[in-house]
Order: sequence, then C-alpha cells, then structure tokens
Amino acid sequence: IFTSIFDVIDPVIVCPPPFALPCNTTPTPSAALITATDNCGIPVISFLGTSSSTVGCLTTTVFTWRATDDCGNFADCDQIFTSIFDEINPVIHCPNPVSLPCNTTPTPSAALISATDNCGIPTISLVGTSSSTVGCLTTTVFRWRATDACGNIAECDQILTSSFDVIDPVITCPGPVALPCNTTPTPSASLITFSDNCGTPLIALSTVGTGSSTVGCLTTTVFRWRVTDAC
Repeated sequence: IFTSIFDVIDPVIVCPPPFALPCNTTPTPSAALITATDNCGIPVISFLGTSSSTVGCLTTTVFTWRATDDCGNFADCDQIFTSIFDEINPVIHCPNPVSLPCNTTPTPSAALISATDNCGIPTISLVGTSSSTVGCLTTTVFRWRATDACGNIAECDQILTSSFDVIDPVITCPGPVALPCNTTPTPSASLITFSDNCGTPLIALSTVGTGSSTVGCLTTTVFRWRVTDAC
C-alpha cells in the first residue's frame, strides 16, 4: 500500500494591514497575527526576516512571513509597521512684549505665535493666562505651548501691558495777578501745578481760550493751560 499527497497549489497567507505604532516604539514579530490556509491541510507559518527604512523621523519596519504546506508549496506576505521616533522638543517663539493702547484688554491670538519641529508641524495651544497690576499698569501674560506628534512640548510667554485710566488729571492755575503798569505778561508753566493718578501728565499752552481784552486802559490777559495724561 502506498499513499501520496498530490498538491501543487500554494497555501494562502494573510498579513494584517499596515499599522502605525505609538511614537518611539520598536515592533516585534508575532506569528499569532498571521493567518494561513491550504487546500490540503494546515500550513506551517515561519518568520523569514526583517527590513526597515527611515525617512525623516518615520521608520517603516517590514516582517516577511512564509506559509509552507506538506508538499513544500509556499506563499509569503509582508507585515508592515510604522513608527515616529522623536524625543526632541519643538521650538516655539512668542513676540516681544507689546504696550497696548490705554484701557485695552488683550485677547489671545495663536496667529502671533510661531513654532517648528524636527518631525513635522506642531500644534499650538493656549495653556494659561495670568495678570498683575502695579498702579495703573496691567501686565497680562499668555502662556503658549507647542506639542508635536510624539507629545514633546515647548512653551513661551507672550507679554502685553496696558494702562487703565479714565480719570482726568488735576490742574491748578494761580489766582489773578495785577502786574505793574505797562507790563506785558509771558506764559510760564512753572507757575502751574498739576498731577495725575497714573503718572506725570504733559502741560501745554492751549490755543483755545488764550488771549487778551482791553477795557479803557486795563488789559486783561488769559493764558489757558492744558495737562494731558498718558491715556
């Protein structure tokens, strides 16, 4: 009695579709993920080898598997894994401190922030806001974060200042003065006192309201002064 298997049909082997692993992960081969069938029984699955290639930060690893039946017929398939290898933080840049116009409340804008990464384009997000006030000056700090695909981060602070002041300065002119006869008065800011709740205002002779009038022999001269604060 003689028995013989007549089989010239290759088995069928199926590898799973390509799979993206978490960052900085090196794959390991596992035959449990491979399926194979044969028309004459159960084929044997074996691991043939590994190859890998890297483009930028992306490494592609290929495991080659083979299914072999009892007659030596075989079929191969490739199992493909990709993983980004990146442990370098992105670089983020905030603009220089900016002084805003008076009574302006700043609003955050990611368009003013720039960030780069060695492995792609990082995501920019606002992670915090703080403010402090000294006198009339309020300083607002927006903290921005750049995060790359592997979770590496970098942060920077955007600083904006603004004076909050809706109070007019205070100015005091001296009382009326009778000058000696035939004396023409000249304006002098040193005779004027003034103050402001948020600093030292500027004083200037106003063109509106300054002038003179004469009744008989008496000439009355009026100097109108104006003080203006930073706001």
